[in-house]
Amino acid sequence: MSTHFRQQYGMNRPPIWAACEIMSFGLLSRFYENIKREKDRKAISQVYDLSPSNLESLLKHAAYVRNLCAHHSRLWNRRFTITVSLPKHQPAHVAASLNPREDRRIYNTLALLAYIVDVAEPENHWAHRLIALIRAQRVPVTEHMGFPDDWHDLPMWSNREHRSHD
Repeated sequence: MSTHFRQQYGMNRPPIWAACEIMSFGLLSRFYENIKREKDRKAISQVYDLSPSNLESLLKHAAYVRNLCAHHSRLWNRRFTITVSLPKHQPAHVAASLNPREDRRIYNTLALLAYIVDVAEPENHWAHRLIALIRAQRVPVTEHMGFPDDWHDLPMWSNREHRSHD
């Protein structure tokens, strides 16, 4: 990759966006954690309307959950040992949709990931597929995942609920 950037752009090293493309999720999490200048951490976290500490926590937690998945560990009724720091106010529709009483369950992870994916790719269908997957279960699973009873009426999900039938 370095040769390409040197020849194409006159750069000795690839730009950070290119390096992030090939980083593992765990390395990306540690990279963000180790950014020294708070101004840089804030500039990145503001893209997602999160505080730097919330984004750092989410990246660590997502790397942990990704590793659980990679090793075929169960998620649906797991109590996480590495939790995510939940945003309390921003973004408002996300904060209003989280379940702080079940901070060790997968629901908050799924809600935050759905939000992050929406910011990164507004035309994605990830949350719609998640809703369809939950509906397709023959037995109720949401109570073991930390979903609030009224989760489908919460701001993060309510308008998707209607659109997921499309």
